[in-house]
Amino acid sequence: MPENKLKEFKRESVDRVYKEFIDRVKHIFVNREEHIDVIKYICVFGSYVNSDKPRIHDLDIVIDTHLRPGISTEDFRKYIIGIENKYFEEGKYISPHDAIDYHRNEILVALRNNSKMISFHDVYDLNVALQDKHIWIVKECKLIDNPVVEDGMTKEEIHKLYEFLK
Repeated sequence: MPENKLKEFKRESVDRVYKEFIDRVKHIFVNREEHIDVIKYICVFGSYVNSDKPRIHDLDIVIDTHLRPGISTEDFRKYIIGIENKYFEEGKYISPHDAIDYHRNEILVALRNNSKMISFHDVYDLNVALQDKHIWIVKECKLIDNPVVEDGMTKEEIHKLYEFLK
């Protein structure tokens, strides 16, 4: 296979990975007290939801997380110090930036579950997702009926969608 060609997966395989992914999302949502972060929303976009092709390159997903309600600044500071100490005790170094993102990355690693089919995108990539004709949004573990994003959406309509996702 040429190096510049992305691996393609059967749609049935991606369907299975998506179902397993949503099961993991539900598990994290139900057990959110175990995490300092909670999932705010998930946006699935790209070829998986915008085509009927039998083979797909990946499952494009944007995940937004935020601190669990009730977590104070002091609680978060103690959490960060705990992460830094854990690394120090293991003779490793973690940058302050990575320590701050550790809780979010912990959720992403659990959700990916080593799948090569899942491509996580930054929240800022939501602009790209909004260019697709269809996106799937999961908020509070409920699939919101495939909101259609038309090519001719006005900035106000896109802003309303962003506000909904907040």
